[in-house]
Formats: sequence, structure tokens, C-alpha cells
Amino acid sequence: MMRSCGRFWPVTLCLVQIAVFLMMPGNVRAEAGRKRIFHSARPGALAAARGRIAAGDKQLEAVVLRLVAEADALLDTGPPSVTHKAIPAASGDRHDYASLAPYYWPDPDTPDGLPYVRRDGRRNPECRDPAANDRERVSLLGHGTETLALAWYFTGNEAYATKAAEFARTWFLAADTRMNPHLRYAQAVRGSNDGRPTGILEGRDIVQAIDALAVIADADVLTAAEWDAIDAWG
Repeated sequence: MMRSCGRFWPVTLCLVQIAVFLMMPGNVRAEAGRKRIFHSARPGALAAARGRIAAGDKQLEAVVLRLVAEADALLDTGPPSVTHKAIPAASGDRHDYASLAPYYWPDPDTPDGLPYVRRDGRRNPECRDPAANDRERVSLLGHGTETLALAWYFTGNEAYATKAAEFARTWFLAADTRMNPHLRYAQAVRGSNDGRPTGILEGRDIVQAIDALAVIADADVLTAAEWDAIDAWG
């Protein structure tokens, strides 16, 4: 979890601090009977952390306050969608996820710069251009959904769970905004290919989002049909 993702970095650090506590011996209790499991924490760990907070653990209280501040900011953030980019994937379908390989640059020795050539360790700013890349949007999906879900869990504020459900509906379900369930056009190299197998790495944020939805399973903000559709999406 500990990686820099712009504005999500503070809350990621918060979650790492919680995770350190969750992995300590004696903090794991079984949570039997849950249909959906949050795989990013050991069984019973979130409940143990919540119990410590209720008992007055000041360190964890401070971490959750920072988590809540990040979640509050997300309440005013529009849910991300692959359809928000101006330039679609090579398929022409705006529902297809698209991104450019980060370490490929225009070839200075060809008139049109094609095909792009690799420059190890040098990130082409084109790969961050939201007009043609969904990378930042999928990052918002993953970190945003997890932040909102955990904020709901630790506070009981339904607004956070409702917003997490809105993220999920927009990305996975709504006909106008949903992502087609593949990464065929991820990490494309202009002039060489429309996508590469390494693009599957960008699916980690999708996994993070779906995993985080398990946290809000008891919030009743997604219908049974919506849960089934999310399960079927992949």
C-alpha cells in the first residue's frame, strides 16, 4: 500500500499505520459469517482496530481523523470513469481503458517520431495526460473507494459508503460510464502497438476498489443485483 499517489499519499500513510497495528500479534480475531472479505487486512483486524479506538487509543484516533479528512474531500469529487478522456483507445470505444507506456518517447530520428523508443527510467509526461490516459482515474477509483469504505467502517457515516457505491456504479455498472472489463489498450507504445501485456499492472487499482467494496457490504448501499453485476464484471 505504501506508494506515492499524489493527493492520496497522506491517507495511504494513515492506512499503513493502521496496517502496522493490525499485523501485531494478538490483534487478529475471527469474523465468521461474513459473505464478503476485505483481503487487505487479516480477518478480524479491522474490528480489533475499531475496538481499540472505542477504548481510547489516541494514536489510532489520530490516524482515523486523517483518514476521515481525506474521505471528506472525496465527497466533493466526481466519480472517475474511463469515458472522461478526450482521446479514446485505439478501438475508438470510449469505454475501453487506455494508457501509454511510461518510458517510451518520440524517436528523434524519424519525421513523425514513430515508432516511439524506450528510454529507461525517464517517464514521458504524455503518459500522465488525462486526455488520453486513464491511469490517474483508475488510481482515484482504487484509493478513493478504499478510503471511503474504511472511513465508513470507522465512523458509521453513511455518506462515505454511499460515495464509495457511487464510484463503483460509475466505473463498473452504469451504461454511459462503465469500463469494458479488459486492459487490452493499457501501456500502448505509439507506432508499435495498441497495448502491451504489462498493462495488466494497472489493474491493481481495480482490484483494490473491488476488494474495498467488501468493507461496505453491511452498509446496504448496493443492491443484490448490483453486487451480482460487480461480481460478473470481471
